[in-house]
Amino acid sequence: MRRWAAQHGPWLDRAAAPSSVSDSAPTLRTCSRAGTDTSRARREDRTAAGPRLGTLRDFLTTEAGGAIVLLAATLTALVWANSPWRDSYVQLWATDITLAAGDFRLSYDLGHWVNDGLMTLFFLLVGMELRREFDMGEFRERRRVQVPVIAALGGMLLPVAIFLAITPAGEAARGWAMVMATDTAFAVGVLALVGRRSSLRLRIFLLTLVIVDDVAAISVIAVVHSTNVQPLALVAGVALLGAMVVLRRIGAGTSWIYVALAWGSGWPPRPRGASHGGRCRRRPADRRPPAAPRVAPGSDRRDPSVPPAAEPCARGRSCAPHHHVTLAERAT
Repeated sequence: MRRWAAQHGPWLDRAAAPSSVSDSAPTLRTCSRAGTDTSRARREDRTAAGPRLGTLRDFLTTEAGGAIVLLAATLTALVWANSPWRDSYVQLWATDITLAAGDFRLSYDLGHWVNDGLMTLFFLLVGMELRREFDMGEFRERRRVQVPVIAALGGMLLPVAIFLAITPAGEAARGWAMVMATDTAFAVGVLALVGRRSSLRLRIFLLTLVIVDDVAAISVIAVVHSTNVQPLALVAGVALLGAMVVLRRIGAGTSWIYVALAWGSGWPPRPRGASHGGRCRRRPADRRPPAAPRVAPGSDRRDPSVPPAAEPCARGRSCAPHHHVTLAERAT
């Protein structure tokens, strides 16, 4: 009897296993049904505004959606500024906004927060995108940069010539430098309206053009329309900017060093943001030829990614056509 139990005991244990699984099946089905009911209840608890908010969120995250919002805000501002309520428009931009933490206080009006804060972040992103093109994209061949730079110079000089041609000499003609700048945000917004129908090269060309135009125009305006130019401060700003270029060339310094140099240089925030974005180096793509497939000695298995005709070349043998002998053919 003991010998029979030793021989048939494992078989009896295996036979009893399905019954335990079947006993636990109702419990599993009950848990699954409870989870389904919970998820259904969560879906039913959602309000009718949920899908609409999701659609609005998806619209605002697209480039075309942002461009439409930008154009709508522009039209609203033009109508508001030329309406009988123009004083409230001016007061809106003069509203003071203060950030305070303990003894620290930072207070500017709304116009300064937008122009010197948010626009700096915008130019930072634009500079990062251009840096990527210099490292991995269209501008890896430096001669391609000449075309947008020349176009930017033409976009600066031609408006000045038109302005001086139609403006009489005198006090009004002194504003010639104001027509040189191109609004980068509007240029990118108009291009975003086209969406995917525009080529990547057109986008990169326009970004480079407006960045060169905007930075050069801001520099000219700062020099021409400044009432009290301090040569020592100007030389110090150029020297700090040159130090940033040298540090980037030799690959030294941390991000905090560049932030301190840019802050002390006294340059406007938008060129500062573009220069910091251009400092971010992207890792170029690996353009080395693929390595030869590793085949174990005496093995008939080959790399499936390499076709049979190219496999001998990858192994360093002759590239003459040959017949690959399979295991089935060897067995016969």
